This record gives sequence, structure tokens and C-alpha cells, in this order.
Amino acid sequence: MRKLAILFFLTVLSIGAYAQIPIEGVSSYIKGYWGEWQTAYPPISANGRYDNLVLYPKGNHPSDFCVHLIIDDFKSQIDKKEKKRRVNMQKVYETCPVLENEKFILRLIQKEDAGELLKVYSDEKAVPFFNSDNCHGADFHFTTMEEMEGTVKGWLLEYENGGFVRWSVLDKATGEAVGTIELFHRNGKDYFNDCGILRLDLRSDYEEKGPIAEILGIITEPAFELFECSMIATKAISPAEKRRDALKETGYCLTEEKVIGHDGSEYGDYWVCRKSS
Repeated sequence: MRKLAILFFLTVLSIGAYAQIPIEGVSSYIKGYWGEWQTAYPPISANGRYDNLVLYPKGNHPSDFCVHLIIDDFKSQIDKKEKKRRVNMQKVYETCPVLENEKFILRLIQKEDAGELLKVYSDEKAVPFFNSDNCHGADFHFTTMEEMEGTVKGWLLEYENGGFVRWSVLDKATGEAVGTIELFHRNGKDYFNDCGILRLDLRSDYEEKGPIAEILGIITEPAFELFECSMIATKAISPAEKRRDALKETGYCLTEEKVIGHDGSEYGDYWVCRKSS
């Protein structure tokens, strides 16, 4: 439980002072990398501040705590600029914006999207273009509703815990979910520091320059502010010629730099768009 307190504490640094918050998910932070989120059991709640908090069984009084965590001289660890950045970035996890243009709508994924998204994630022509880097070996090729529903549930939990945002991509002409976009702020010791990592998964009939450019045009500029980052990076392998053409058209450039994964693996084929000054 003591380890759990420290892990939870690290996940809420970006939120601000809080009181009586239920903890629905926990994760591990080891050597600069986060592990998978898991459901907290038994259910616990937190009460306190950044530098002085208690964890206690959900439904009990905070005085009946199981862990009391105190960090000395905490204020010196994060400067005011960094605190402000983290607070601003947290806003996207409080209210997820709906973004759109004439052809597409991006809105937070919903459980009801699973049926339409199964058409995306069971599409064998689409799967090779998905970015599964640093995802513990997952390829996101699903063939059953059970798999798809479980994945959507996991994505929503990640959103609730401030891990990443997963938007559904809706075609206005049909109202159908034809893909998803994932975005999160990444800090790392490699080139991709202070970076928004963007994953775009689309049904194969939408893997065309036009639709991809339209979707990137909706999300790229807002992402800099939403995720408080200086650049956006997304993966496009060499066979994804139409995706690469769309990236060029929307201001992205291919970089030779590699994303260093949680286990030290190197991932390439990343395209970067930098925030205009």
C-alpha cells in the first residue's frame, strides 16, 4: 500500500490541491516510464495536498488512513511555470473539446462507438498503419465485440486518469465512427520531449491523402494548447504513402530521431510538426 500511495501521488501532480478524491486506477512509475493502469482494489480515496496527503478506504473518514505521505520542501521541486503548464493541460481531461470541420467531427470516444470501431480495428488492411509503439506488444487488431468493448473501456479509464485522450473520428456524411485519434503529452530524455504524441487509426477506405489531411487539419493546431507542448509527433511507416503525403501537406516533416520506449526499444518513422512562434 505504501508503494501505491507514491504511485498515485505521481499521477496527480498536474491537478492541484484536492480533497476526498476516489482513486479508480493505479499505475507504476519505474525508471522514467509508466506501466499499465489497473483498477484500485480495495477501493481507496485521497485527501490532502501535493506535499501532504493520506490514503484511506473509500467510505471511511480520512482520519482512518492507511498511508500518510509527506514530501519535504515540495515547492522547490516544480517551478511556477511548470505548475501552470500542468494545470492548463489538465483542462482537456476535465472537459474534452469537440473539434470539427465541414467533413469530420472529433469527440471523446463513447462506449456506444464499439460496434462501428470494430470495423476499423478488424480491418486487416488498416492494422499495419496503426501505431502500437511502446504498447507492450499489442497490435490493436480486434475481431470480437468483447475485445473492442474492453479496449474502449480501457481508453475511457485512461482519459479519466489523465493518461491520454482518445477521440472518435466521425464522418459527417454518414454519422459513423471511422477511426480514432489518441493524444497525450510526453516528457522524455530523448528528442521527443515536451511533445504531443498523436496516434491516428483509420478504416482502410479512409486511408487516403484527402481525409487524413482534413483530420490532421482539425487536431494539430489545437493540440499544442490542449497538451501544452512545443511539437506534435505522429508515426507513418514508408508503405503509408498517402498518409505521408497528407503529413507533408499539413506541415509535418520526417525526422531521423527515434522514440525510446519504456524498455529501451527504439521506434522510428516519426513525423514532427513544431509550434509556430
